[in-house]
Amino acid sequence: MLGEDHWNNGTFNWKEVSLLIFSLDDSFRFLARSTFRRMGAAEVFSTSVAADAPSLLAHFPDIVLVDLEGEAEQAIAFLKRVRSGKDNPRVAVPALAVIKDLDGLHVPRLLDIGIEGIINKPVVAAGLAKKVTDTLDNPRRMPPAPREERPHIVLDRTPAPRGAADSGRTAIAASRPHGGSPPGHPSTAVAARPVAHDASIGVGAGGGIETARPAAFSSGGGIEVAAAPAKPKPEHGIEVAAAAPAKAKAEHGIEVAADAPAKPKPVAGLEVAAPAKSEAAIAAKAAADEAIKTKKRRKAAADWQMGLAEAGHKARNGKDVAGLDLGPIVADHAKWVATQGAEGHRANFDGKDLAGADLAGTALAGAGFRRADLSDACMAEARLDGADLRYATMSAADCSAAVLGVAQLRHADLRLANLEGANLRGADLSGARLGGARLDGADFNGAILVETDLRAADLSRVENLRQAQLSRALGDRTTRLPLGLRLRSREEA
Repeated sequence: MLGEDHWNNGTFNWKEVSLLIFSLDDSFRFLARSTFRRMGAAEVFSTSVAADAPSLLAHFPDIVLVDLEGEAEQAIAFLKRVRSGKDNPRVAVPALAVIKDLDGLHVPRLLDIGIEGIINKPVVAAGLAKKVTDTLDNPRRMPPAPREERPHIVLDRTPAPRGAADSGRTAIAASRPHGGSPPGHPSTAVAARPVAHDASIGVGAGGGIETARPAAFSSGGGIEVAAAPAKPKPEHGIEVAAAAPAKAKAEHGIEVAADAPAKPKPVAGLEVAAPAKSEAAIAAKAAADEAIKTKKRRKAAADWQMGLAEAGHKARNGKDVAGLDLGPIVADHAKWVATQGAEGHRANFDGKDLAGADLAGTALAGAGFRRADLSDACMAEARLDGADLRYATMSAADCSAAVLGVAQLRHADLRLANLEGANLRGADLSGARLGGARLDGADFNGAILVETDLRAADLSRVENLRQAQLSRALGDRTTRLPLGLRLRSREEA
């Protein structure tokens, strides 16, 4: 992490720079990571999952790159978490937005959240490095988007004089030219006079009784709009339901069906909403589901252990396990995570021999395990998201249901490990070895598999693995993949 003096002297050393990249574009993430690693950056973290922001921000990145290509809303949500201050004590960390084509529509929202610059796609490595360098040398927040002021519209709410609407409507109806009824026709006679509020029937010119129709009025543009029929006045305080509108008769004797009134729903057919489940019932169901999952995991772990024994594997205990007091270390690390580094200390197991250690269920997000020996260790259901496990030995380790999202697992040895149900979303598995590992139900969404050794690995039942992730992975005929996916052939390489 860069010190405060960096911002004052205008220079920096790439070896002290830590970068955080969010993008759903696998090719851009690969370009950015490879570019900054060639520049000698200290750390390059990348993810395609907005929810990974807290664990990554705990590493105090010096600059953030947010790519909007794909699903812009996820990128905007990620940037909001960077700026919220909830997960990152350095709310002012510089951020660059990477946009392409129509993503520019989101620029006003990005400016409101806070960015230091914009990078337009497509981008080349040299241009990307220069933009980051310029921003780190002189981080200036771009001004918010200007607001367009609209004139206020004042509506005239002065009420019209009583009776003006009726008199105007009568005059318009009386002056209407005869459309299809000859003069003296009963319909003409009735339509020409206003309908009283207490009359629902009238006497036609021929002496017969006919239904009075409301007078039509003009909307002002030559379009005649029929007025709504007047509601019958209740007699003796008892409301009488209005009769269904009469069927309109056209000029040439063709009858046009009037809109039928809505049919009331019978009382017997009323649907009664089912009562909502109580909180206790919901909690009981959740507990039952979790118990079933735990039982399945334990059975799978037992089968995995039996398979190791049949293969002749012999577990061992590391030399640093006996004197390891894990409780205070985990508590101090939790305080470090909760205060974003202001208190406590980050757990550091770099280079330790922890073979056979019991780390099940521990919360060690962002902890250091670089080059540590974790073979035969139990890390089931442990929180290791964002942990540094580069070059770690994890052969035959139990990592079932462990959270390893965005963890650094480059060149880690995971052969024969139990990763069933593990969360590997956004994890960097470049150069890692997965031969013989149990991977059923493991989530590979956004995981990086550059030069990952998948020989003798069964990935047929993993989740969220995509073809683009396998473009640079290594494998052979012993590699099993989900239906529809394939490894790159030697000719394509």
